[in-house]
Amino acid sequence: LANWVEDGFDYIFIFPMEWFWQTWDVWKLLRDSAVDVVDRHNEEIYIKDAYNRSSITVENTQIIVGETITEQKEYNPASYHFLRTAGTHLLDDRFRELTQAAPPESVNGTIQINGENISLSLPFGDTLFTHNGNYTLQKAGIRITGTVSDSTLSGETDKDDLGCFIFAVLAENAYDVKSISVTSAALSITWENDMPKGTIKAQASAALKEESADITITITMEGSTE
Repeated sequence: LANWVEDGFDYIFIFPMEWFWQTWDVWKLLRDSAVDVVDRHNEEIYIKDAYNRSSITVENTQIIVGETITEQKEYNPASYHFLRTAGTHLLDDRFRELTQAAPPESVNGTIQINGENISLSLPFGDTLFTHNGNYTLQKAGIRITGTVSDSTLSGETDKDDLGCFIFAVLAENAYDVKSISVTSAALSITWENDMPKGTIKAQASAALKEESADITITITMEGSTE
């Protein structure tokens, strides 16, 4: 950082990496490093604005330390969702290794999203993790609640999880989406010959750049040996 200041950059932006267990360490380390350029008694870098960002001017360079993904949760929920998803997936895999539990079931299928000015059909692939009656689509980070009867799981997905996943799918496919609000998300999965097969059907409201649209989401999936 000191070398960049000496090189005369006008701005230096620092975007913290996220630590799952304690983001404070990251925040403090970065600001400590920035303070080192000036002096250890200068506390200006520790003053955060409304977006949890802080800045300081060193010689002719403005150093700006951005907010962590956790701090973006309120206005950027999708990023926070997938950060949490990655951490949860990591812990799930570690738990499975320690307990020698069976690997999660692979599922493949399609996802369809339809509404006014929205029409999307894509392949869908994930792993269905099961533990103590709890179910999760690991890659999408979608938690599932429901009851099992006669080899059929009936219930619903977590609406916030599904909303973040749909937000990411639309954004990755060139839709200028601002937010997704899921109003209903029913799920049914049946195990036939120890292979899952099921459907998620959901309704949501999508806030786009110029308008809002009601959308229908259908995810079909079935077990795969891959």
